[in-house]
Amino acid sequence: MRAESLRGQLLQFPNFDGLWNSMDLSLVETQLREKLSQTETQNDRKRAISLLTYLARVLSFNSFFKEAAATLDQARQILVTGPSFKPFEVRVLIEEGRHHSLSGNIRNAQNCFALAMNLASETHQDYFVVEASFLLSLVVPAKDQNQWLRQALKVAQNTESSDTKFWLPHIYLASGWHAFDFRAFVEAHKFFELARDCEVLPSSRFDSDAGVWAIARVLRALGRTVEALRIQEGLLAKGHPSGVNMGHIYLELAECHQLLQNHSEAKSNFEKAHLTLSIDPWYANNKIDDLSRMKAIAKKK
Repeated sequence: MRAESLRGQLLQFPNFDGLWNSMDLSLVETQLREKLSQTETQNDRKRAISLLTYLARVLSFNSFFKEAAATLDQARQILVTGPSFKPFEVRVLIEEGRHHSLSGNIRNAQNCFALAMNLASETHQDYFVVEASFLLSLVVPAKDQNQWLRQALKVAQNTESSDTKFWLPHIYLASGWHAFDFRAFVEAHKFFELARDCEVLPSSRFDSDAGVWAIARVLRALGRTVEALRIQEGLLAKGHPSGVNMGHIYLELAECHQLLQNHSEAKSNFEKAHLTLSIDPWYANNKIDDLSRMKAIAKKK
């Protein structure tokens, strides 16, 4: 499935410590505050900065923007000058950028991500070069996105850092959707297959089913409807595939059946897609015409 909102796209990142849980951000906040309470800020500045930036990320995703900004200010106050603190300065910049992105200050987000990327590059921090480049690709105009995706991909492919390579499936998937948007369907298919086939650990937080769904979507765009239908049926059979909204599976099943003139199956799946996607707040606010079309086809005699 494609992360259609900026918030959804910003949620794509590895989860090395296992703390992150986008379905229960309040729990993550509680755990982080507990860890912070056990940290002597002045004597363990680096750990404190790490926890504060992580907490700011959680607060931003929960739309507590004032609290997130204050938390980032607190992290900045305990930063000190010196080479060993450069990675932590980069972390602060990246979270400031993520905070600005989520709160709608895109220009400020661009500046923060660009500063983070340049500082990370100067100090040979591949992980943060990739993260900042990837995030920058999310907040620039579509025509400029590929520049930053290609940079992130080049560093992630060539790095010796195993942690940095956890970004690869996320970059492949984003590159595929960028190609898809410019109707380069063959290239998109290649990237989606690379995303699906990545050998990554669970901490990468990448759901390979999202790559599988994307492959089916681009196969439909390429006119290979029967293949696309079979893949979507396979995802449906899994019940609740990881990283894929069931509503999007129903919608793709409906579109495939419609193209294949299986009108009864198409109507049934359009109805299921409408019921599922209409309760998604982002979809309900941003895809009104699409929802109306699903409903109209489902009710058509």
